[in-house]
Amino acid sequence: SKANEQYFDSLRYTLGPDDVIEIMVMRHPEFSGTYPINLEGKIQYKFVGDIEVTGLTKKELEEKIKKIISVYVINPEVNVTITEYKSKVIYVLGEVATPGKYYMKSDTIPVREAVVNAGLPTLSAAMRRSRIVTPDKNAKAKIKTVDLYSILYGGDLKYNYDMHAGDVLYVPATMMKALENYVAARGWVLRYITRSIRGFAIVQKKQL
Repeated sequence: SKANEQYFDSLRYTLGPDDVIEIMVMRHPEFSGTYPINLEGKIQYKFVGDIEVTGLTKKELEEKIKKIISVYVINPEVNVTITEYKSKVIYVLGEVATPGKYYMKSDTIPVREAVVNAGLPTLSAAMRRSRIVTPDKNAKAKIKTVDLYSILYGGDLKYNYDMHAGDVLYVPATMMKALENYVAARGWVLRYITRSIRGFAIVQKKQL
C-alpha cells in the first residue's frame, strides 16, 4: 500500500470508513481526541456516543460537532484534522515502476497524477493502449481507453480523466514484451516438465 502524497484537497475530501480524524475543541480537552471511523461510517464521540460522519467534509463535520456540544460548551471552537486517509483507494497495475494500491486524499485524482505516483510507465509499457476500469456491482465494468503517452509527453490532457475510488488504471505491455513473457513462461514450463520426467525416470530405474 502506498499513500498518495502529491494530489489532495482536504477541504473537499469526504470522510469514509477507515479514515482517522482528530477533533480539537479549544479550551476543552475533554471533547478533544483522535477517532477512527468504523465500518458503519461512525465515530464514538466522548459523552455523546456514535456520530455518523461518512460523506461529510471536515468543515461540515466541524459544524455538526459544534451543534452537538453546544449543549455543554458555550460558543465552541472546533477544528477537525484528517490524520489518516484510508477510505478511498485506486489501483495502478501493469507496466509501471511501482504497481499497487494507492490511497486518495481527494474524492478524485487525475490519471496523470496517479501514474506519476506509481513511478511512471516502464520502457515496456504500451502507453497508448492503457485503460481505466471502473468496477460495477452488476459485473459490467466500464472501460475507458487512455493515451498515457499523449498525457505525459505530448501535453494533451484530453485523456487525463478523473479517477474515482475503486478505479483501476491498467498499463499493458507492448506486444514484444508480452511475447517475451510468454516465451519465458513456456520455457519455464518445459524445464519443469523435463525435470519431472528425468526425476520419474530415475525413480523407475531404481525400482527395477
